[in-house]
Amino acid sequence: MFIEILKVDVENKGKYRQAVVSYKKDDGKVDAKKLVSFNYKDVYKTMSEAQPGDKFNITWEQDDKGYPQWSVVTSMGK
Repeated sequence: MFIEILKVDVENKGKYRQAVVSYKKDDGKVDAKKLVSFNYKDVYKTMSEAQPGDKFNITWEQDDKGYPQWSVVTSMGK
C-alpha cells in the first residue's frame, strides 16, 4: 500500500511513546494508524520522524493476535 503523510502526532505515554500517523492512501481515502514504540521499532522510528508530504510503501503483517500491523515501511520520497 502506498501512502502520503498528512500529519504525525507523537505522545509520551510514560513507559512508551505512541505515534498517530494520519495519511492519505493511493485511492485518495484518509486514514490514521497508531504505532507504539515497543512494537516494530524500526517502523515506529521511521514513521514518528515522517513529515507531511513524505510518501511510503507499507507492507502489512499479522501479529500474534491476528491484527494487521505495519511491518516494513519504505520511503518513496516527497
